[in-house]
Amino acid sequence: MGSMIALLVRSPYEVARLRSSQHWPGDFTEETDCGDGWRAAFSDDGPQDMNGAVQAYMRETGCPALLFLILDEGCALVHTAVPGGPTRHAILGLRTAIGAGVDTTGYQVAETRQELLAWAYAAGTAPRPDMLDTVLFHDGGEGLGIKLTAGLFAGLGIPDFRDTDPFEPSVQQDDEVITGRKQEVEAEAVMLARSPVNISKLRAAYGWPGGWGHEQKFKKDWRAASSGEWPDDTHGVLNAFATETGGPVLLSYVTDAGFVIVKGTSRPGQYWETVLGLDAAHAVGHGAQYDESDIYPFHKNSRIWSADAGLTSDDQTLRIAYERPGALGEEVPLLFVLYAGLGIPGCEHIPPYWDGSPLEPDAGGWVIVPSFQISFG
Repeated sequence: MGSMIALLVRSPYEVARLRSSQHWPGDFTEETDCGDGWRAAFSDDGPQDMNGAVQAYMRETGCPALLFLILDEGCALVHTAVPGGPTRHAILGLRTAIGAGVDTTGYQVAETRQELLAWAYAAGTAPRPDMLDTVLFHDGGEGLGIKLTAGLFAGLGIPDFRDTDPFEPSVQQDDEVITGRKQEVEAEAVMLARSPVNISKLRAAYGWPGGWGHEQKFKKDWRAASSGEWPDDTHGVLNAFATETGGPVLLSYVTDAGFVIVKGTSRPGQYWETVLGLDAAHAVGHGAQYDESDIYPFHKNSRIWSADAGLTSDDQTLRIAYERPGALGEEVPLLFVLYAGLGIPGCEHIPPYWDGSPLEPDAGGWVIVPSFQISFG
């Protein structure tokens, strides 16, 4: 793996003049003034002990510091240090890093995000959580290592980067998302809620058109029920179930074309929508209002929903749920992978690195079996 090194410090002196640079292998080939005393320096060589090096710069300057290993594959491994704290790590371009053989055991994006916000607080900068989400959930790829680094500078609020978006040229679209001819697909509704009684017995379910079919019970009172029909007022339905159950709910439309539309609420008056199997949806002319740049808010909304439900989300499993392109027959597995990513108890048997291969159900089998009787289009 080819690489380069980037260092971010706050100092009135050039990086090469700092004591911590005296034993740096090689030279700093470039240095950039990032505003308010922040400096970024780049080198083709770096120390073997990256953890010790970032701590040394932090101690010498008395300010938080960052040390990047930017891989040619298009990802970056970040070592962060703040006064009085241990070295912590972040991965930018996670999917590319995994493909490059980086060990990601135990790595959690949500935890890293909080650590980076704490870094910005210690640095006295004004972070941009939206840009932090972008770089932490970005797949990475050839030529994107420097952009991911600049994006982290922006997300952390480094002055000369804060109002920039290094990804704007690649995500800004002048044309509509290209989709196939819109086709009519068959769909079934699936409601997920936490309730001690069957969903069909809740007051909110009494006026449901067409009644209820299959119901699957998970652990700790979580359950999902399917129906061949659904009301027009989605927000009203979500509000009614959330109010009665006293917690977050999800309403999903599982289609026979290999994609799922998911709508949810976890806070009064706040609703969100997401798509699983985005490519499959586009292939049949659906989901034209969404493109790959929407994957980041999908992740964010899912983590918020999970936290509001008192659950612990799994970033890797959520990534799989949202980044799978979708395909015929993947609609129900995609939904259950999402449930696993949200931390729904009883979905632990679902592998966090699902690759589209047939999913083996638990001992109880899949109870949600859509009949696909209602046209959706």
